[in-house]
Parts: sequence; C-alpha cells; structure tokens
Amino acid sequence: MADYFNEGNTLGVMSISEPYTASRSLYAKWLGATLLCAVQKDRSHLEQAMRETAQLVGSN
Repeated sequence: MADYFNEGNTLGVMSISEPYTASRSLYAKWLGATLLCAVQKDRSHLEQAMRETAQLVGSN
C-alpha cells in the first residue's frame, strides 16, 4: 500500500506525507474494524474505517 501511496504522490493524485506510516495505520484500522465487526455483529466500525480511508486518500 505504501508503494501505491508513493505512486499517487508522484502522479499528483494524492498527497500523503508519510506513505509507509499511513499504510501501516490503515492496515491496523481495517484489521481492528474487521475484528470488531465480527465480534459485535456491527458494521459501523467498517463504515467508519471506509470514511477515514476515503478522507486520507482524498476520495470523498
């Protein structure tokens, strides 16, 4: 994912200051949201992760 962010930065389609850190953070966010969704049977964690991901990569 960091490579994707780096390429996006190079092409000018996104501006992520620390691609490696952002990719690790998103991975952890989605892993946690998936686990919470499974345990609590509540999709709101996945929906929140999607909103935050879209905000980070600039695609609302």
